[in-house]
Amino acid sequence: MGFKVRRSVKVAPGVRVNFGKKSASVSVGGKYGRITKSTTGRTTVSARTGIKGVSYSKTISGATPTKKKENPKSYTPIEKIAVPKPQKKGNRLFYWISIICGAGAILDLLTKRVALAIIWGIISVVFFKFYQRSIHKEIPETK
Repeated sequence: MGFKVRRSVKVAPGVRVNFGKKSASVSVGGKYGRITKSTTGRTTVSARTGIKGVSYSKTISGATPTKKKENPKSYTPIEKIAVPKPQKKGNRLFYWISIICGAGAILDLLTKRVALAIIWGIISVVFFKFYQRSIHKEIPETK
C-alpha cells in the first residue's frame, strides 16, 4: 500500500488549490457542489446532497484511471469477441447542455431555489429531447 500526500489551500471563498504527490488541481464551488480541474487534464464535477455519506462525482473529461494490464498469455479467441453495432451519433452539444442544465437544477434544489430549479429542469428536458431527435433522424440512403 502506497503513501498518499495531499494538501489543500483556500485561496478565496469557494476556491481551493489542491496539491498532491503527482499533480495539482483547482476546485471551485461551495458546500454542495464543485468543479475540479487538474493539471493532468481531468475535469470532475461533484455534488453533495446534505445527507451524510451521499454524494455524486463524475469525471467529465481528461485522464481516466489507469487499468491493470492483462496477462499477455491470456487471450480471447476471435470467435468469442463480440463486435459492437455502430451507433448513431446525435448532436453532442444538445446532450452536454442538457447535462449542465440538469446539474444546475439539482444545485438550485439543494440551495432551496425552487423556481430556478424548475426553469433549469425544463431547459434540460428540452435540450435532451433535441438530442434524442437528432439521434433518431432518418438518414437518407444514397445510391
